[in-house]
Amino acid sequence: EKGLDVLKRFIPFIKKQNIKAIYSSDLTRAIKGAEIFSKALNIKVIFSEKLREVKQGRWEGLSYNEIMERFPEEAEKKFQDYVNFKVKDAE
Repeated sequence: EKGLDVLKRFIPFIKKQNIKAIYSSDLTRAIKGAEIFSKALNIKVIFSEKLREVKQGRWEGLSYNEIMERFPEEAEKKFQDYVNFKVKDAE
């Protein structure tokens, strides 16, 4: 519920944007968030399993600060080349 409340606070901002489509993962938590924006913008959501999150290997469950503290060199490489650099044990 807390996360959904946070999303609702973004509605005034997103209404000012030129949003023409909404894409979302088909996972329940993503659907709920996408539907909030869908209703606010009167745009149908396109759901896809291809938008599900990827496994982050040894970074899984860590905050940004924890990643930077534990794996600073790896984090720097990942943030410089997000698409091609793979975190150990990640997808």
